[in-house]
Amino acid sequence: MVALAGYAIYLRRGSTPAEEGIPAARSPLYTAALYAIAALLALSGVIQIFHVGDSLWPGMYRLGGAATVVGAVGLLLLAGGNRDGEKGQWRCRVGAVLMILFGGIWLISAYKDAATDPVLWRFAPEILAISAVLMAFYYMAGYYFDSPRPVYTLFFCELGAFLGVMSAIDDMPMAEALRFAAVALLLFLWGFVIAGNFPKKETPLQSDEEI
Repeated sequence: MVALAGYAIYLRRGSTPAEEGIPAARSPLYTAALYAIAALLALSGVIQIFHVGDSLWPGMYRLGGAATVVGAVGLLLLAGGNRDGEKGQWRCRVGAVLMILFGGIWLISAYKDAATDPVLWRFAPEILAISAVLMAFYYMAGYYFDSPRPVYTLFFCELGAFLGVMSAIDDMPMAEALRFAAVALLLFLWGFVIAGNFPKKETPLQSDEEI
């Protein structure tokens, strides 16, 4: 998937997005998808808050669950703000900041919970996945603060989605697997709409002499 994203960027290198905003942002289907993903995130966070399991750091684990609920709220603000256009710009910005906050706390809580494991490979892929997700949230926020970076956003969306899927199918608690799956779906969706916003290269017209 990352290779496909890179190939798509290569085919359209030198181009810029047709719009600075998110394409299809006001589409009912796009909004419904964001609402569904936000519901999955909220469910994951609630489960994590009330079911600590065998975590060595229950307080930090619950904090990660609370941050997931905050991320769900941020995604709801993004969905509602996109639907309302310019009037909802402030909601989009607040939602983008909440998503970044969610990613940062998620990364810290995951590292804190896994750092006691002497086997590095058990948690290293998860940390890399969350780091890619956090970078995707950061670059996606640029669309709402008038500084879009489509190439970097697309790359980290696809990378985060791929690593998120690989982490979700690993042996982990249901709440964490659900969170990874929801975030992977979100990044796949964002990657799809961003890639679709790259304009096609225009083929230069041949002159009469060349014909």
